[in-house]
Amino acid sequence: MSDGYFPLDLSEVPMNLLGRSLNDCVDDLIIRIGNIKANIILVKANVYDCCYKKLHQKGYNVIDKRIAFPSSGQQTNFRTVFSEAIELINK
Repeated sequence: MSDGYFPLDLSEVPMNLLGRSLNDCVDDLIIRIGNIKANIILVKANVYDCCYKKLHQKGYNVIDKRIAFPSSGQQTNFRTVFSEAIELINK
């Protein structure tokens, strides 16, 4: 956060406790982020799949990179694709 990045979960409640699908959480996310003008990088492939199109259509500056969550052997892939997303922002 000290570098100007603000991590935000799709849901404020863990999904296994929520009893809702990821798609059901997108509207709540839009309410929470309000009118931010920041770049948005979606982390986790299924979060990208359910959020990118709707956030983009609403006018948010969402970076078009589908990034795997950095676990289960995906750490190197995460670093590579996340770096590509940052490069897009810095252009």
